[in-house]
Amino acid sequence: MVDVEGLTPDEQLDLIGELWDRLSTTPAHVPLTDAQREEIDRRSNELDDDVRAGRPLGIPWEDVLRQLRSEAAIVCPTAAGRVFGATVGHRRRMLLEALPHRRRQLAERRDR
Repeated sequence: MVDVEGLTPDEQLDLIGELWDRLSTTPAHVPLTDAQREEIDRRSNELDDDVRAGRPLGIPWEDVLRQLRSEAAIVCPTAAGRVFGATVGHRRRMLLEALPHRRRQLAERRDR
């Protein structure tokens, strides 16, 4: 058993990442609430409707990358280039570390 209270925030984030990775290997074993199951069914039906109507599926990868890079640059311009290729836990830590920097920037703009 892991003593979560004794872990540092970085260790807790790493643990979350490890748990997520482990659960994602067997998604069928992850219990769903009725609301989650209904949402999955709704989205599946919506996808089927899109296929039948000949509408494009999803968002082009280039658009996703552009949006992520833009959001990362807003949080911390210097971290934007490093965010890609990092683990989920590492990306989260980088963004959390960037928040004080971003808050200072916003406060400076507000004070001008």
